[in-house]
Amino acid sequence: MNILKQSSIIMVLLVIHSRFVSAQWIEVVTGYPFYFTDATFYDELNGVIVGNESLITTHDGGNFWTKLQFDSIDFVEVIFTEDSTMYSIASLSGPSHQILRSVNLGDTWISLNPIPAGSSSIRSINFINPDTGMVAFEHFLYKTIDGGDNWSEIWGSGGFLTWFNLVGQDSIKMLQTNSFNGYIYESTNGGGNWQNLNFNDDLELLFETNDQPIDFSDWNHGHFVFGNYYYSTDGGVSWNGIPYYYDQGEETDFQKIECPSDSVCYVMALNIPYAPIILKLLNHGETIIKTDFPDIGNGGVTSLHCLNDTFCYVTTSNGRLFVTKNGGGVVAITETAQNDFPFSFYPNPAIDQLHLSFNFMQGNKTFATITNLMGVQLLSEPLNASDPVIDISILPPGIYFIGLKTDEGSEVNKFMKQ
Repeated sequence: MNILKQSSIIMVLLVIHSRFVSAQWIEVVTGYPFYFTDATFYDELNGVIVGNESLITTHDGGNFWTKLQFDSIDFVEVIFTEDSTMYSIASLSGPSHQILRSVNLGDTWISLNPIPAGSSSIRSINFINPDTGMVAFEHFLYKTIDGGDNWSEIWGSGGFLTWFNLVGQDSIKMLQTNSFNGYIYESTNGGGNWQNLNFNDDLELLFETNDQPIDFSDWNHGHFVFGNYYYSTDGGVSWNGIPYYYDQGEETDFQKIECPSDSVCYVMALNIPYAPIILKLLNHGETIIKTDFPDIGNGGVTSLHCLNDTFCYVTTSNGRLFVTKNGGGVVAITETAQNDFPFSFYPNPAIDQLHLSFNFMQGNKTFATITNLMGVQLLSEPLNASDPVIDISILPPGIYFIGLKTDEGSEVNKFMKQ
């Protein structure tokens, strides 16, 4: 190899490395280090964090925060709806609960009518718009269509409501667990009728936590973590898993998941005695990126949320907030073995074109997609079986993923563009 070509390759690698180093999670200092239980951002400027007896708001992206004090009220969760309206749920001393609403991005709050849920613990809240929402307790699910002024029970049982999601105006997904197994239910008429999609006899421990074990990016595409990652493309009827993920030589425990789109999910994983890590899963776990999430010491991750595929934020139990606007950076990349549709390509590194080789089945349509390390799709086009070539001349130098998808299956591989 001549010296000029060798120097060029070194420069490309240095540019790539510098991009990895600059991409990271940034700690946003609030000045109020109480126990953070949850956070939500309406956009990059307006956000709210809730926790023990306190709620703080920002309207400038986290540079300045205002604290609201609430005696004997421990906030559980807070959400934005489609406008500046917000809802939050809280536990009071004793078997009491409270739902609060704000119409000015969290600056002032009013208490709504109480829900008759007895001594059951309040768990989660979800609104599809400012009027229509639901709130879950351990054994009950309630719905409102007037912004929380009135509530009606749409589910009650002896099991534990571990998770639910209001996917549409009348479309609901729900996970119920008990001491023996877990069940996934759905309703398409606002909770009037429920269909049991399946059961899993490995979910009996989920009722003990307030983690977010399931996320549906849409009605058909579900993502589920219970130790490992599983995904569904049929609404939750059947689930497929990926090989277990190992960090520092030890098997990790996936506990929280957030999927801003079907192709990108973020997962909080634990590998005791090490600190929590944040992983980014691309294309149903075909590629796992360990992001540049910092060691948070003796704190635990209490919430994980994303505005889109690259803007995410994490709260911790020791009062810290971390935000990424570029996908969290890259520490390591793992490609899982999912050879449903194996293919090869050359050259790698490539300059202007990628030449592909695969078994083309007559009558099948084959599509190639190229995404960057953040999971953002940059190119997508059908392939010609007689001359399967992809023009990558418009891409800047860097590392990318190329994926092939056909009726027979799919696969993703990594390549470098010089």
